[in-house]
Amino acid sequence: MGSLTPLSDVYSAVCLYQNSSECVQAAGKGHAVDRCIPHLLEKHHKDIDTLRGLCNHLIGDETYDDVWLLRYLLSNQKVKDCVSPIERSIKWRNSNVDRILLAKDPRAEHPIYPKIKEYAAHPLHAL
Repeated sequence: MGSLTPLSDVYSAVCLYQNSSECVQAAGKGHAVDRCIPHLLEKHHKDIDTLRGLCNHLIGDETYDDVWLLRYLLSNQKVKDCVSPIERSIKWRNSNVDRILLAKDPRAEHPIYPKIKEYAAHPLHAL
């Protein structure tokens, strides 16, 4: 159960500098400029546009931004190999909306919680 945040699990090695010039400045300090999101977006912009076109019927103008598409490109290497994983992801998200919304709400009680509370050995678990 994860959130719908496009950056949810991009890659821990990818940095979040705001623009390419910040990446280049950091490169002088030993930073790997090829892992900067702005640099990766520039480098893969044609593939991102192609992928967006191929998946437009699935993603439309929703919250799926270029970074979300970039994640699939980095994982699958080729545009054509990204379509099926994106389809599966969208299908899973659409069929698990209640689980996703439940995970986003810290005050929500999970449906199985009352059963867990029955068997909780300590009041701490019965919050």
